[in-house]
Amino acid sequence: MNDYAADGSHVFETIRERAVARKGVDHIETQGSALAPPAADDGRVLSAISKAVFYTGFSWKLVDRKWPGFEDAFDGFDVGWLNIRPDEFWDDRMRDPRIVRSPRRVASIRRNAAMVSELSSRYGGASAFFASWPDDDLTGLHSFVEKQIDGLGWYGSQFVLRMIGRDTFVISPDLVAALKLAGVPIEGAGRSKKDRKVVQDTLLRWRDQTGRSLTYLSRVVSLSL
Repeated sequence: MNDYAADGSHVFETIRERAVARKGVDHIETQGSALAPPAADDGRVLSAISKAVFYTGFSWKLVDRKWPGFEDAFDGFDVGWLNIRPDEFWDDRMRDPRIVRSPRRVASIRRNAAMVSELSSRYGGASAFFASWPDDDLTGLHSFVEKQIDGLGWYGSQFVLRMIGRDTFVISPDLVAALKLAGVPIEGAGRSKKDRKVVQDTLLRWRDQTGRSLTYLSRVVSLSL
């Protein structure tokens, strides 16, 4: 049995030492802070989703700087209110100087508002749905988000979960390369169903052994190379 499978805690500590050597201990110890507090309501879920969608096409600094304008333009991302807005409302928002104007991404807010509303009606809140998804199938949650949330791709569908307070990993090229170096049997680029499960199970085991969050673990692993 590989060392990483038998007792991964010392394997992760070796990776962490490499990350500390590259970035410094203070920087490494802040990596768990990438996980936001749990979204308080459906509006905060939709706001986080919308921000992640705009992050995929624009500078994060630009989106962050204009985000108060987004909140104002979209009525605080009130899901119920947005779901009854007429076409004219959305047409106006596509020309609104308060936001980053992108017709495709503005249209995604409308579609995602409907999706969030549906989840909320079925599960007593969209945040409750995301929080209740079992840890041993996080790759399934990633796939659900990628398929059901409009405007997010492979990375965005993983990253957005952290923005709504769900602890998870993001399978990046750096993460995959570092895990391979540690002896984790990933065969490809980490995108196949088999590879994603290997990544998931490895990080869940390290979480249980170290007491660290998945967010912290995956970010530190990624920073080790």
